[in-house]
Amino acid sequence: MLRYVLTCLAVLLLASCIPVEDWGGYWDKGVVYPEMAGTWREVGKSGGPGLVRIVNKKGTYRVDSLDPKDRRDKDYTPMFAKSLQVGQYSFLMTSTGAVEKSDRNLVRYLLEKGTLTEYSLSDDAMAKFLRWHHPFARNIAVSGCKEKCLLHSVRIKVFDSEVFKILAEIPNTPEFWSVADQWRKVGAAPRADKPHRRNPAAAKPLAAQPEIKPSPPETPRAEPRAEQPQPTQPRTEEPRIPAPTDQISL
Repeated sequence: MLRYVLTCLAVLLLASCIPVEDWGGYWDKGVVYPEMAGTWREVGKSGGPGLVRIVNKKGTYRVDSLDPKDRRDKDYTPMFAKSLQVGQYSFLMTSTGAVEKSDRNLVRYLLEKGTLTEYSLSDDAMAKFLRWHHPFARNIAVSGCKEKCLLHSVRIKVFDSEVFKILAEIPNTPEFWSVADQWRKVGAAPRADKPHRRNPAAAKPLAAQPEIKPSPPETPRAEPRAEQPQPTQPRTEEPRIPAPTDQISL
């Protein structure tokens, strides 16, 4: 149990973890994104360690808590993870120690503008979804010990193609997903499009512009009237009278 709690609290809120018994080959399909590497400080609402470091270790995220109390614990173990794209969702596949003998968990996340947001899946909404759309699903279910169990009640037995398809079909609505926690990357380069920063260029007041008076409206000019052609009289030629000659022949 302690190892499982450390796995979730290393970077994730406990309620956002979906336990997985067997990755079913999907661990090898996971990838590592350079944007995930670095130090992350918790800015959300969970009671986690508050500061973690993620590094790329041979194609796998290694996640270490920077909390001195966690590092002094004799049972402290770093977490290893990979990213997996499932339809429109991004998930972290997490593991401690050797993949075959470790605690495995799945967590949905969103990485945007230097902020990592974790999401928790509603077990009530998921139970209805499975009952109506996938009543014969074999490897994903909602356990019945919601009040007695510390762990999230949505569980995956074997991560197979059917589970992949079901996860991709979950509606992206507040009924199913809620924000569990948020982390901000430490030392991230400032960006003008971050919501918590103002664009310096936009904050600079514009110089006063001279007032431009509108020109008086132009008086419409009358279009020149086209002259009507005058009827012409037909020209008649007068008969030609021959000129008298000087000599008269007899």
